[in-house]
Amino acid sequence: MAFTASQAVLATVFAYLDLYRAQETVAVYGRSSQLQGRLLELVQALAEADEIPRAEISRMHARQAEVTSQLQAAKSSLAQAQVALATAMGVTVAEPSFMPEAAEGFPPPPSALELAVVSAEGLAELGATRRLDVAAARDLERSGRVLWRAAVIDLAAKKDLDFKLHYAGLSDAGGNLGHNLSRALFGNWAGPSAGLTFAYEKPFANLSQRGQLEQRQALWWQRQISAADAERRVRLDVLQTRMTLEHLRAQLEAAEISAQAARQAFENELEKFRFGRSTLIDTILTEQRAVEAELGVVQAHFAVAQSLAKLRFDTGTLVEETPAGEYLVAGDLWALPRTQR
Repeated sequence: MAFTASQAVLATVFAYLDLYRAQETVAVYGRSSQLQGRLLELVQALAEADEIPRAEISRMHARQAEVTSQLQAAKSSLAQAQVALATAMGVTVAEPSFMPEAAEGFPPPPSALELAVVSAEGLAELGATRRLDVAAARDLERSGRVLWRAAVIDLAAKKDLDFKLHYAGLSDAGGNLGHNLSRALFGNWAGPSAGLTFAYEKPFANLSQRGQLEQRQALWWQRQISAADAERRVRLDVLQTRMTLEHLRAQLEAAEISAQAARQAFENELEKFRFGRSTLIDTILTEQRAVEAELGVVQAHFAVAQSLAKLRFDTGTLVEETPAGEYLVAGDLWALPRTQR
């Protein structure tokens, strides 16, 4: 039950992050769309002054339509993300205005020092210890051993010892109940009886029990393999997520530097275009690169947040059960799991 709850929480967290990514994507294309309007005014003014060909106005209209199309596609993806989050949360939405929105942004990425403190080996051991699917596989393994042991015991010969002791009396005389009971117990017709029976059964080949023993042994071995494989996969998942998180953090830093440089490059290119030292096509291409860089930052933040949540899930520290039987997010969702060094 707790593992199922952990899976549901992870799916909800992923849906929330996807919604915030969709919101940020709409915001990026929205800013680009507003910029296209100002660029179009600038192009029209320069064309009226005969500083650039009037054909450039058509090029600017084409770029404006392209951004509008991208903005509408982003809004469509946003609506899909809202429905996905509502589905994951199990809520009913009657009107579009009641669709869920992501209020909090992406979590800050862990620092290099924070990642260095948390050892990969400790996280893998934490996952193997706390993951309830691994614990369930170990329980199945132990139950397989019990069934195998029972089959071994069933191979032995059957020996039954039966001892019976009873006392019977009869009274057919008239009178009250007490009088009849006294005659039945102590009269001439009463008396104790005892019996002792010993039965021994040993099948000649005992093939049925031997076949059952082979089945139980195979089942036990199968469950041993499944339990070991479940633990192995959990350890590998933890190590992979830990390594991926470190690479994604570095990718996010590079994406932020790239986006900042791309924005500055566009501002420079726009200034050059105003003074006739650059072409419209160069300005449009530079702005496209700036938009792509901003989207790259959004995607990098999204990937880091996903990896943080998945690391909590992989290590079995995403949810915890309260004394009341409820399952809540354990501690800070975006904090790295703590390990014993």
